[in-house]
Amino acid sequence: NNPWFVDHAISKWLKVKSCDISRENIPFDDNSFDFIYCRHVIEHLPVEWEIKLFSEANRLLKKWWIFVCLWPTAYHWYFRDDPTHYRPCTHGQLWHLAGDFDLAIIENKYSLLRRFSNGLQRWLRLPPLRFFLWEVYLVAKKQ
Repeated sequence: NNPWFVDHAISKWLKVKSCDISRENIPFDDNSFDFIYCRHVIEHLPVEWEIKLFSEANRLLKKWWIFVCLWPTAYHWYFRDDPTHYRPCTHGQLWHLAGDFDLAIIENKYSLLRRFSNGLQRWLRLPPLRFFLWEVYLVAKKQ
């Protein structure tokens, strides 16, 4: 529920409905979406709200349609610099969240493998590894 994003979307002629998932359900009817895309949202939610988000995605999706979720790992370049981030993700966390809501997992793995120079690793405060698992993603469908 970010007023800037709502105003920006409206300025681009998009239809927007805003809600506070901690207090209410997402304001759409059950089984009303073919596709839900959620990127870099869940890391901003406490655990009880991320469970509610998956519950709402399950409620909103039509049967056999797709839910895509991307979540940064602890090695994402800005993860620890953003004070609104609660926690990073592993692919196991997404696997279990999808399973808890009976979503059929199509694909669940780490993505966006990145390689940084030693100087950039120091500047980004990354451990001395050569490659980093940048994000974890889940593609699932409602059964």
